[in-house]
Amino acid sequence: MDMKFINKKTFLLSFLQIFISLMTFGQFVSPSQYFHDTQGNIDVNEGGQLQFNMAIDLPPGVKNVSPQVGLVYLSGAGNGTAGYGWNISGITSISRVGKNIEKDGEFRGVQLDYSDYYSFNGQRLILKSGEYGKDGAEYVTEKFSNTKIKSVGSITGQIWSGPEYWEVTLADGSLAWYGATASGSSNARTPLEYNIVKWKDPQGNYISYDYLQGSGTNVSLISSIKWGGNESLGKAHYNEVQFNYNGTYTRQLIEQSYVNGIALIQDKLLNSIVSKTNNSQYRKYEITYKLDVSKYQFVDKIQEFSADNQPANPIEFHRNENQSGATGSVSDGTWTPFREMALSGDFRGIHSTDFIVYNNAWGGNPTGYYLSTGGNTSPLYYLGTENVYNGAIPITIKDSNNYTSSRQGFVSYTLNSTTKDVTLKYYLIDLTKPISYTGSGFLYPNALTLVETKVIPGSQWSETEHTSTTNPLTYYDKTSSIRKLLQYDIDGDGISEVLIEKSIRITNTWCPGGGGGGTVDPSLDPNGRPINCESSSIDETKYFVAKQQDSTFPYVEFYLTKSEDIVMGDFNGDGLDDIAQSSPNWGSTVNGEFVPANLLQAYNVKKDAQGNYSLVEVYNADYLGLSASVQVADFNGDGISDLFSRTNVNNHYFVNLNNGKSFEKTPYFNDFNATDSYTSSQNGYYSTAKVLDINADGKSDIIDFSTSYNIASPTSASSSFTIKVRPSQGYANGKIQFGSDTPVTNNYNAPLIYRELLGLRQNELYLFRPSNSNVGGINNYYHFSNLQRAMVERINQAGRGTLISYDTGISGCAACYTGVKNEQYPLMELANVNSQLVSRISEWGNQPNSGRFKLFRYRGLIMNLHNRKTIGFRQIASSAWNTTIYPANTLLSTHVWSGVETDPLNQGATIKEWSIRTNDETKIFPADISENNNQLLSFKSTVYQTDKLVDGQIVTTVNDGNKAKVVTAIFPKITRAKDFLTGAVSESTVTYGDFYLPSQTLSKLNTSYAVKTTNYLYANNPAGTGANYYVGRPLSKNETVQAYSDVQSNKEEYTYDNNNLKT
Repeated sequence: MDMKFINKKTFLLSFLQIFISLMTFGQFVSPSQYFHDTQGNIDVNEGGQLQFNMAIDLPPGVKNVSPQVGLVYLSGAGNGTAGYGWNISGITSISRVGKNIEKDGEFRGVQLDYSDYYSFNGQRLILKSGEYGKDGAEYVTEKFSNTKIKSVGSITGQIWSGPEYWEVTLADGSLAWYGATASGSSNARTPLEYNIVKWKDPQGNYISYDYLQGSGTNVSLISSIKWGGNESLGKAHYNEVQFNYNGTYTRQLIEQSYVNGIALIQDKLLNSIVSKTNNSQYRKYEITYKLDVSKYQFVDKIQEFSADNQPANPIEFHRNENQSGATGSVSDGTWTPFREMALSGDFRGIHSTDFIVYNNAWGGNPTGYYLSTGGNTSPLYYLGTENVYNGAIPITIKDSNNYTSSRQGFVSYTLNSTTKDVTLKYYLIDLTKPISYTGSGFLYPNALTLVETKVIPGSQWSETEHTSTTNPLTYYDKTSSIRKLLQYDIDGDGISEVLIEKSIRITNTWCPGGGGGGTVDPSLDPNGRPINCESSSIDETKYFVAKQQDSTFPYVEFYLTKSEDIVMGDFNGDGLDDIAQSSPNWGSTVNGEFVPANLLQAYNVKKDAQGNYSLVEVYNADYLGLSASVQVADFNGDGISDLFSRTNVNNHYFVNLNNGKSFEKTPYFNDFNATDSYTSSQNGYYSTAKVLDINADGKSDIIDFSTSYNIASPTSASSSFTIKVRPSQGYANGKIQFGSDTPVTNNYNAPLIYRELLGLRQNELYLFRPSNSNVGGINNYYHFSNLQRAMVERINQAGRGTLISYDTGISGCAACYTGVKNEQYPLMELANVNSQLVSRISEWGNQPNSGRFKLFRYRGLIMNLHNRKTIGFRQIASSAWNTTIYPANTLLSTHVWSGVETDPLNQGATIKEWSIRTNDETKIFPADISENNNQLLSFKSTVYQTDKLVDGQIVTTVNDGNKAKVVTAIFPKITRAKDFLTGAVSESTVTYGDFYLPSQTLSKLNTSYAVKTTNYLYANNPAGTGANYYVGRPLSKNETVQAYSDVQSNKEEYTYDNNNLKT
């Protein structure tokens, strides 16, 4: 079938579905009951997420001094103060942050001591004077500003350390205090953050913030904000806004996490917000929640009430809800059968597990290896016949040009039996070489691509040696071999190194009296040793490290236990993967059962000050359960690895919840499936409890899996499996709570033997059926609950409804997201995104023909692997509102698109803006975005002045020792804009003076048709304190305009009296 026809048909069907939904949408918009409406603002942010902002209506203060607070929903956010995705906006803070490679040369999590850094509203604080975190130290933000920040005092009476509070002075002399305003206890301060407690302008008008903090929760919540007072005149506040928690609705899923041994507990849920003036209600906002089987609470309605408590029409929020009693589902037959499974990994970069399988020739397909993916009737990629998969592991690959792939490849090894050289080969699957049909037949290009070959000489790693003595006759034999490859990310940059496991056997042989008894069979011992000898052997395990694309990386090896006894995770919460081994540590009796204990010792490979690498212990703690049964988990979603283990009783388990310092051990006896199996020639069963985050909420769940088979005769067989999900549902009564979803059972009249749970893609997992009669298989299990897709999909307010559609670009709307151009390491462009991006917003009212819609497209999401931050999309475009949805024949109308392009090499600064009218998806982001492209409607470009400052001085290069001191100044320098309808070109050039204040702007229209020059002078007092500190106070503005051979000038001057503008 013609591909163009298929695409056109899909496009038409998609818009037909939109049309039908919009035609019927009016019936879902509730009729108005009240005269007024509760309203908020719907927007799509620069990250492609739906953002809903509802400002709280507050009584005015003096000279517009009042807080700006509201409720904000973000579709990609997690469980917040006001339900899933919801938080209170307008509350700023100073927070602790850890170290990163970009600035510090290493990743390190928050330590809750004086080694921590701090950030002010997301920007790291750079030390200007004093000692970091200590009393009296002064700071600036990492992005240049004229804000002055000082740490004050020292925390006492706590196990964490740091400043007692912070003073922030803004460029206009306004002051803000964070954490407290003086020494003493404060609910605004937690182990992690210092919340704003006071703001005051230079005239003495101020705002006060109060907080509540439950005993032992270490979580601070805003309780009230007061304003209207003047500290200089001694006037008290007369306005207030109150935040009320746990009234009609209480938090059902209590969030609990740890930082360096300290618990943080969020146990409250916002119920209402009440603003008052002179102690009388001004406005009230009540929040109604829905609770589904996940135990998360979702905002259902927000309703405003007037000063006399009269209700307005509420805002209603709708999403796909998980109904009580909902079950998962199993998909059979969407995977091509295979003979042998070779490897699994995310080889297409779509955040899903793919499988490399082997098949004999069938149905015209050649013998060989294939990349097999779910939902297809045939493999998509052919990988040739060579077996390069024995011992292979999936891995993120950086190529020789220093580009990092956002999809996994794999690495395998070969061993030269003579030289003992180990050859590592790194592969990627070339997604531009699918199996294709030409009209006369199928083509099978080999999509397997060798990216890098790395050789570790045998002389470097092999310790094989043989020595002997004659009197007495002894032999010393030491042999070494390669056992396994493991992936391990030494520095936390997302590019895994390869750990190569080396097995060593040392045998000492001694032959009393020269041995005798003849000699050993030469085929067994070519050295012809005597028979009557005695020997003893010991086994050792070492690991050595291979780093991709780095010939300077030294040879590093270390002793550790065998790989089957190793687990990996982040056990100390520093953001780095740890290698951990267990050793017996006796045990204890729990509920009448003796439970073995083990000591977990976790290590990092670290570089010392001299550049030498070694294995360093970073964590040790004992846990309960059998070491052979341990599974690594994260039951509370705090990023610190927990352990799930079984006792000697098959269905008795322990959750060893890790606080970053030790494990908190809780028994779960008879709560989960037993770990048990039995196999015979005619029947068998297998049962286990596995750890997976099946509902994509960031917390590990328990999957009960059991299967059985019965083969009575060659013509009579049956098999079945059952999956029961037990989702993690928060913290209560001193332990993690687990739910119990409805089990799913599948029965088959066939001899199918299921054994493993493989892979995961959000709420989907895979069941592996090993080859039976030379035909293996995979089944998909889909869980009904997926928190990553529990976004708001419809909003009703003010008599209109808004439909929000999301997509990832992987399926459905293929044009919604694609990559553009990868950048060199440490940057990386994602070939596909895992989050749900807003692709369309549609509005509809109760009146006919009143609908409209707006479309969104995204290109090239860039990440920085050295600071683990998302820089943003390289390009974003949105259409103008299309108000001609009805009748249906106008659905395919041409759109006017507005686009933005950013520079990932300059901190995501906007460099191009354009608009274009087109109905062709391929032209929304033109290859030529410039003044030369006459297909555009408008174009704007911006060139920036970017300076790096160290200790206040501009530098051209930054050495490693100064990276943590860098302040970056980025300001627009030259802006050019062209209107293609008129042909007019305008240009503006800004010259910056002291403190990066604009000293001159030069604006031109069509080069010289009209020229405007504006010069500025400022008063600055950087040495001042409090209200007497100011930078950028205007003194004069002198403007000259040249046009039509005429020159006109205008000058404005400003004077001040006691920090107030006088004239």
